[in-house]
Amino acid sequence: MMAPGEIIRRGRGLLREITLLRPGEGMLRGISPREARVLTAGSLLLLLLLGIFGVWLPERDRLRELSERVGERERSLAWMEAAAREVDALRGSSGGLAPASGKKLPLATVIEQSLQGGPLQPHLQRMLPDRESGLRLWFEEVPFDPLLLWLVTLKRDHGVVVESALFNRAGGAGRVRAELGLSGPGP
Repeated sequence: MMAPGEIIRRGRGLLREITLLRPGEGMLRGISPREARVLTAGSLLLLLLLGIFGVWLPERDRLRELSERVGERERSLAWMEAAAREVDALRGSSGGLAPASGKKLPLATVIEQSLQGGPLQPHLQRMLPDRESGLRLWFEEVPFDPLLLWLVTLKRDHGVVVESALFNRAGGAGRVRAELGLSGPGP
């Protein structure tokens, strides 16, 4: 066991060593002014690098990513607005097909009148009779969404049924080559 005086002497020695480690007093006391300047410059450089790599660069990357997302959303919005205009054009072109007498029109007439002046007309390549009251249609590089809307409109307004459909990707995004077998009520 240690004597009380020995414990006090060792405690004072430890206290001096701890005092040397306190910032501002003991740490820089034993170095030259040149070393102190180098140490200060290195600390400032370290703080600058931490600011650049820890704060500024991540925020810059996040801002760039957000800008790209905004650009993508603006392109999507422009596409949606163009698609809405096409839908409106399709709806406008399918109106007024029924004759005033109330008789049903032949399927070929319904198809021709519904396509007339609309965005799908330039894409229709061929239209041939198929069985008694059916038609077979071939489209090239037709926009897929407006084509489906047109088919839904034909079904809703004129009772035209899609008997068969074959779609292949063609051209740009959203465009297909389509072969359709349609049937509907005769005259």
